[in-house]
This record gives sequence, C-alpha cells and structure tokens, in this order.
Amino acid sequence: MNWSQMFLSKIKLFTNNAEGISPTQVVKHPLLILLIFIMGAGGGALFMHFISKPNPPPHNHSKEEDNKKIWSCPMHPHIRQDKPGSCPICGMDLTLAQEGSASADTLAVSLSREAQAWAQIQTVRVSRESPDQSIKLTGRIDLAPEALQKLSTPFSGRIYKLLAYNRGEKVNKGTVLALISSPQMEQAQEEYLRAFDLRDKYPDLWEAIQKRMLNWGIGSDDLKALLKEGKPLKTLKYISTEEGVLWDRYISEGDLVTEGNTLFTLQNLNQLWAIFELPEHLLEVNLSQAKLSYSALAFPGKIYTAQNLAWKPSLDPVTRTAQIQVKIFDPENNFKPQMSLEGILYLSQGTKDYGLYIPKSAVLWTGDHSYVYIKVPLSDPPDYVLRKVVLGTSKHEKIKILEGLAEEDEVVFEGAFVLDASAQLQGKPSMLEPKKQE
Repeated sequence: MNWSQMFLSKIKLFTNNAEGISPTQVVKHPLLILLIFIMGAGGGALFMHFISKPNPPPHNHSKEEDNKKIWSCPMHPHIRQDKPGSCPICGMDLTLAQEGSASADTLAVSLSREAQAWAQIQTVRVSRESPDQSIKLTGRIDLAPEALQKLSTPFSGRIYKLLAYNRGEKVNKGTVLALISSPQMEQAQEEYLRAFDLRDKYPDLWEAIQKRMLNWGIGSDDLKALLKEGKPLKTLKYISTEEGVLWDRYISEGDLVTEGNTLFTLQNLNQLWAIFELPEHLLEVNLSQAKLSYSALAFPGKIYTAQNLAWKPSLDPVTRTAQIQVKIFDPENNFKPQMSLEGILYLSQGTKDYGLYIPKSAVLWTGDHSYVYIKVPLSDPPDYVLRKVVLGTSKHEKIKILEGLAEEDEVVFEGAFVLDASAQLQGKPSMLEPKKQE
C-alpha cells in the first residue's frame, strides 16, 4: 500500500467516526482541523496551476509564408519552386528569386543579386545637362569622284602594244600608254604630208591639218617621225593628257577600239574624300556648326581637322547609315583609298535645350505613356519602382525629361524589360498594368 492509499483510508476512518459530531466538537478535534487545512491548501494549489499556465501561441502561417524562399530560372522567370534545382526548359540552375528586401515600398520590384547580375541591370543618375556633345566616328578614305579622269581614243584602230599594265602606276601628262595601228589615221597622215608640202602655198590649210592631228592626240614625236619617214607610220603613240595613277584598264593587246571608247582611267590621289558613318537617327545633326578631328590608324598621333562638312545625298544601302564627307587635299600622297580613320565630331555647345536627360534605352514606351524604372534609395539588394514620365525632345542617344524625375534619381538604362517582366510575375505595377500604382 502506497502513501496515497493510506491517506485515503485514514480519511474514510475519520469520517465514519465523525458522524454525529457537532460544529463545536469539530473545533475541539485537532486531527479534523489539520485534515481540512491540508485539503484546502491542495485544492488551491491545483486551481492556481490551471489558471497560471500560459496558453500556447497561435500558429502563424503567414510568417512562414513570408520567410518561404522561392527559386526561379533567370531565363524563364515563370519557373518557380520552393527548393533549389534546375530549369526544366533550359537546364540552368535555379536562383533565389526573392530575398528579404530592405525597401519599405510595397510596390517595389525585388530581384536576387544573382538575377540582377544575370539581367545586367545598370543604372545612371539623372543629371541636368546640355545634350550637345562629341560623337566618336569611324570612317575611311574614299576616292573623290571629280578626281577620276577617263582617257578615251579619238580614232578607231587596233591595240598593237600596251605600255601601261598595272593599277597604281604613276602616269604623267605625255606618258605613252599604248601603240595603236589605225587605217583611219594612215589616211590622215597622208593628208598631213601633202599639206606639209603645200604649206607655203596654203598656209591656212597647213595650220588646220596640224590642229586636227593634235586634236586626235598625235604627239609631236610622231609628227616629226612622220615628216622624217615621208610616209604614214604603222603605229601611233597613245599619249595621256592627264596626270594621276593608273586606276583601271579596259583594253588588252589586239583589241579593236572605236572612236570614244574609254581605254584607261586615272585617279588623282591628291584629291580624296574622308567618309564617316553615323546612325540614321543622327541626320538631325547640324553640320554647319560642327567641327571634326580625325586621325588615320596608319599615322598614330597625327591629328587632322576639318570644318566644311556635308552629308552624302543617300544612305548606305547595306549598313543603313548616314555618311559625312570631307574633302581632303593631300599633296604628299599620305592617304590611300580605303584607309581606316577614327574621328570625333564636335557639336556646338549651347543652353537652348538645357534640362534633365536620360539615355533613350531607359524609356519603356507603351504608346500613350512612357515609363522608367528607378532605383529605390538605400535598398540592398537594390529594389526598383515604376515611374511615369513625360518626354521632351531627343538629342542623339539621350532624351529630355519634362516631368516625372528629379535630379540625382537613378534610372535603369539596361535591363528595364527584365525588371518589367519580374514586376508582372510579382503582381507589381508594370508597363502593361501601371494602374496598380494607384
């Protein structure tokens, strides 16, 4: 028998013996008083135990959901799961899609550091400036069309011998380029000999025949040889009347040529064009107030300048670029056609369009409205919010902001579309649903 059973038996014995005891007798009975005291103390302790025991805290499901980490694919943001793994579409490792954000803005778009690095998100501070600036250009040396000279024959015949073959050969006035045999010119030579014999009697005829031979390009050497031989020469020298380098040859030995055929072209390399390419949207640049400095890769450190700039009348059909042309006078023949150039176009500085400017790549156009993403200050990792802006005029690669931004705001100019896609997945304001900002 344990102590609790012994205690209950004593209580039962006592209660049986206490039947018929009056209240005054209870007071005089010490064992009964002790028993009542023990029972009262035990009951009170048991009561205090139940009322003082704290209630267990309610299970907070929302807190667990807030702390739950979501893993997503940087390439396919709609692939989301609650543990690391790989994307079922592209096989890339999933990255943590959303970490604890330091931003208090509930409309901000949050991306993990890994996702931001993948998206190559870049920001730039909004500054108050003038869009006028310098533009780096690439170019080349090209031939001046007006410096190309065509050499054609004034009479018909056959090419008996070529004396100029190679492109780039230096050609001076009076250089013999070919020997031509011509039945037409045999008759002209006979008329020349007869006029020579009658020169004293018919001086006007003699003078006219001499001019005709010169107009046909017959040189003085051939005429002297003709008078010395006293009979028509079998071949006549084809002599250059221009100066330059041999650029193209259209004949070979034995070819028949007729009056007016182009035999050679000469290029005067003292006159060239420098051609620089610009994107088509820069056609608005006012070249009358612009200056250009340029250098050739073949002559590092030597800078050339030009002011009389002009647009070429048409775009390049392949690259779709506008072209600036500058006339070059190069008496030392330093430049060669197709030589590569680097240039800087300096535009006039002014205050007419002074204001807030951002890169054009930062703007998300939706038709009626325009938006940008700006970085939330002091957020780490950075958060971004959508901001509606009113645009002004565009200058080169930048655009003026009339409303919506302040100086020192940081706008996203690379990766804005990735941010917007993430905003749609997170249920935040985006360019497709900007009213969530309201």
